[in-house]
Amino acid sequence: METTVAQMSVHDLRTMITGIVSDVVEEKLARFVDPDAGLELRDDFVERLLRQEEAVKNGERGIGLDELLTNLGIDRAEIEAEKNVPVTIS
Repeated sequence: METTVAQMSVHDLRTMITGIVSDVVEEKLARFVDPDAGLELRDDFVERLLRQEEAVKNGERGIGLDELLTNLGIDRAEIEAEKNVPVTIS
């Protein structure tokens, strides 16, 4: 038999509401902190991450920032001039 709200004591009702609110707040905060929480990574992406991790362990590195900017046709001075970008990029 199910208990109705009318049958609950004030203490039990408060406990139930507190538990529900706590769960909802925790869930919302988790999404705020990590918007990707609960999402699954595709298998090909996981494999790529593992290959990259292994490459770094073996001392392999990607290209430097200056080379990347050159490849993208971006002038480093333009980036550093932006107010919302740190002056030193390393």
